Amino acid sequence: MMKKYLMDILCIAIFGLSIPLLVVEKPEISYSTLISNARTAEPEKKKDMTETITRVEKQRVRQYKHIEERNIFSPDGVYRIVKGEAPPPENPYRFIGVLRGKDKRAVFMDYTGEIITLKPGEKLGDGSVIRDIDILSVKLKKGKKETELRIFNLDREKK
Repeated sequence: MMKKYLMDILCIAIFGLSIPLLVVEKPEISYSTLISNARTAEPEKKKDMTETITRVEKQRVRQYKHIEERNIFSPDGVYRIVKGEAPPPENPYRFIGVLRGKDKRAVFMDYTGEIITLKPGEKLGDGSVIRDIDILSVKLKKGKKETELRIFNLDREKK
C-alpha cells in the first residue's frame, strides 16, 4: 500500500518544505547607511571595539592554556626543556624492541625519553651505526667496537 502512494507522499513533502521559501521575503539592507555610520563612528565606539577585541584575545589565550600545561604530543605529557648542553650519559640509548614488516626497524628510547626507530645502516646520536637487526637483538658498530643489544638478555638456543 505504501508503494502505491509513495509518489503522492513525496510531492506533498516537497511542496510542504518549499512553502517557507516562497513565503519568506528577502531582507533589504541599506549599504549606504552602513558605510556612512562606519565613517562617522564616535571614538567611544572605536574604543569599545578595541576593548572587545582584547577581551576576545584573552579568552582565546585561556582556551589554549591546557595545551600549554600538558603536551598532547608526548606520551607522558611533559614538555622537554633543554637547559644548556649537558653531556649525554655513557649509554644514551635503551633498546626497546623490533618492528617487523616490509623492513625491520629497531626501536630505541634515548636518555631524554624520546622514541627513535632506525633501519640497518642508520646512525644513532652517539655515532653508533646499526649493522644488523634480529628478532630480539640489534648489532651496533661504533668505530671498531661492535656491541649487541638484546631485548630480554636471554640466550636463545640456536637451531
